[in-house]
Amino acid sequence: KYDLITNDKSPELVAMTEPGATVQVYINDVLQATVEANSAGNVSYTMPANSADGNYHVQFVATDIAGNRTESAVATVTIDSEIAVFTIDEGSLPTISNSRALSVAGQGEAGAQVSIFVDNKLVNVVMVEADGSWRAPILLQDDGTFKIHFSITDIAGNTQASKNFSVDVDSSTEFPT
Repeated sequence: KYDLITNDKSPELVAMTEPGATVQVYINDVLQATVEANSAGNVSYTMPANSADGNYHVQFVATDIAGNRTESAVATVTIDSEIAVFTIDEGSLPTISNSRALSVAGQGEAGAQVSIFVDNKLVNVVMVEADGSWRAPILLQDDGTFKIHFSITDIAGNTQASKNFSVDVDSSTEFPT
């Protein structure tokens, strides 16, 4: 038994049994197909194209040549084809700063990864907390104007990118004379 989370709207489901066995594929307790295991005992079934997002309970029932019947454990296949939430608290990211150490926050899907890019270079990756919040430090090496953007990737593999933010940093402490 295994569970699967995927962004594929037509995932291939696989199982192993005795070679030549007849296998019934059930999804949510409804017979979807009857297939035959190949000479190595491999069985595959591809879910219908454009299956809706959601949870599907999958079970294989094999009957061998002698008539013995074996049921697999029920596995859950979750189809998740989009990012549910991804926001950046623009108030946490200044447009002008006198510090090279910045911190930005936002919201996203729990368990997703948020990647932070400065001038298109990956500088940090943080995880979205169980409550949907994330916070990331950004440490800039120099003063100047920087383009900062973010992307989020959820556990199903969906990715979404933010717009570019521009931040001007001047950390000099020189005073005019």
